[in-house]
Amino acid sequence: MALWHTIATRIVLGVGCVVCSSTQLLTYSVTAARPHNVAASRPRDMAPDQRVFTRVTRTPVADTTVRTVRLHATPTWTGVASRRAGFVSAHRPLLDHVAVMSQTVAFARGACVTYYPLRGDRRHTVFIDAGHGGPDPGAVGTTRAGKAVVEKDLALATTRALLPVLRNDGYPVVMARTGDTGVVRLSPSDLSNGVLTLAGKHRDRVARLVCANAAGADVLVALHFNAFADPRAGGAETLYDTARPFRADNQRLADLVHAGIITSLRAAGWTVPNRGVIDDAAGGTPAATAQAAAYGHLLELGPAAPGWNPQPSAMPGVFCEPLFVTNPLEAEIAASTAGQEAIARGMAHAIDAFFAVAPGAS
Repeated sequence: MALWHTIATRIVLGVGCVVCSSTQLLTYSVTAARPHNVAASRPRDMAPDQRVFTRVTRTPVADTTVRTVRLHATPTWTGVASRRAGFVSAHRPLLDHVAVMSQTVAFARGACVTYYPLRGDRRHTVFIDAGHGGPDPGAVGTTRAGKAVVEKDLALATTRALLPVLRNDGYPVVMARTGDTGVVRLSPSDLSNGVLTLAGKHRDRVARLVCANAAGADVLVALHFNAFADPRAGGAETLYDTARPFRADNQRLADLVHAGIITSLRAAGWTVPNRGVIDDAAGGTPAATAQAAAYGHLLELGPAAPGWNPQPSAMPGVFCEPLFVTNPLEAEIAASTAGQEAIARGMAHAIDAFFAVAPGAS
């Protein structure tokens, strides 16, 4: 028997005013019986293939927020969310975050954008998170020809290559960011001499989780690129979290994504070292703060922690790093259109395979 839950969402969305140069800000109130299947409407200044949540009420507000999502916990959020009849999900209990589900996040312009599928509708929403962005460049490297490459640019270009593949395969897709911005709307206190502070980075990552959860995504795929001081280090690795109630689906998704990327790169003519599928708690990623070190997980994947991760991801997720930007050969692959498309094909194939089996299946 399907167990549905209700999410109440308030969105403040900035849209271009047709008759004036200022920004018109509207309040959108949404109640969705199934967050993964929220209907959508299109503001006038958005491309025809971009959507936001269904507009129930429309009220001008005196605010400069581009888009704000407020989530409210309700007593009905105590069961397991079923995806649809015949595809019951055992992987989405909400108890690990429902108690802290009241939060407001303002998104940057062009962040947290939902796209309809172009062919059919598989009714499984994919959240794609291109790492870093805006004043957070991520890792920096050079190709064999000496061209500088920046992680945030490579991640965005690769997710842009993935987007049309998924949409043509029938998936609604939510992009954490669509341009060179972060996901959260930054405040002056988030920056220091034009560089994103550690607190700003934390707020930005939390905003990505708010977006994924508000969209009711069925999977989360965070794409980053690796780096190391020794330029000889290279290879693909994929991280997942074992401290979640859907840990088995996390690992299954990670296995599929990792194999898909390596296989697709090999088919395109590149054999990269296989660094494996790794529990994020044992991944060896240095923590930037004592609080992050005490948490012991990647924020994008890990469990709830008061004061640090108030609203964890509510769906299976992976954090994949296909290549090292500090390895000149791999930086060259990552910067090439062919390399980005190969990674995108591998990820899309893995997502197809993941949804071919009911979540929770071994």
